[in-house]
Amino acid sequence: MANSSKPLPLMADGKPYYTLSSYDPVSVEVLVPLVTDDDIDFALDAMLAQMGASREELEDPAWVAQTLPGIHDAGELRGFVRDQLTDANANLAEQQKVSACSAGLVERLNQRVPLETVARNRRDGESSLMQQMAQQGLTLDQFLMQMGMTRADYEEMLDAQAHDISQSAAALSAYAREKKLSVADSEIGPLLGIPEDQVNALVMNLRMAGRYNELLDGALQAKALQTAVSECVCTYRHETAAEAQARVEMVRLAREQAEASEDDAPGNGDTGMRLV
Repeated sequence: MANSSKPLPLMADGKPYYTLSSYDPVSVEVLVPLVTDDDIDFALDAMLAQMGASREELEDPAWVAQTLPGIHDAGELRGFVRDQLTDANANLAEQQKVSACSAGLVERLNQRVPLETVARNRRDGESSLMQQMAQQGLTLDQFLMQMGMTRADYEEMLDAQAHDISQSAAALSAYAREKKLSVADSEIGPLLGIPEDQVNALVMNLRMAGRYNELLDGALQAKALQTAVSECVCTYRHETAAEAQARVEMVRLAREQAEASEDDAPGNGDTGMRLV
């Protein structure tokens, strides 16, 4: 994972001092998925399954109008779903832009992240995930079964996430320093997505625990990423029909495999958890 040929960072004021090979705007390319009829069918099937309905109900305009306010027939429903998917793909493209920009900064990192930093982030990541499992009433074995993961997959996932988080934090710290960015307490909530009514108590608690700087560093890195994304040179490439067809075939195959194994699973349903 980490490039061992790179030197370790120097320490300044008790913190690692990272640098980038360039602070120029990052150039990224983002793929915008094409909305196909198959995509609409997949979305409709999922929607109907949640409602306990099937395609047959869509043939009855009265059922459609009664069940889906504002929609009068199956044609209008397909148009509505197409618009929703188009908006979702636009949002996905923007998320890809952010991820690609972060990855571009990481590629410019001149130093490697110390192993102890990666290990600490791994512990934090696993602790957070275990808390989510506990909130869902899941054991690790149940979580792995529902996610279709082996214990080796789980360990590899934690390793990869810790490495990516560590690298990204290092690159964004370097970028923030070069751009002379700073963060006020009033910016912490919006930058980290913390509800306004919880920010003050969180800041106070972390100050008392001596961990306020960790919160501030996280907010500063978020601000650095926002700045880098706003300055990046982004090219949007739209998915071709052939690429869309290949993607659809992969989705169809995955759906068929999931349906084939569904009866063998001890439990079904969404865990409500997402791996990020």
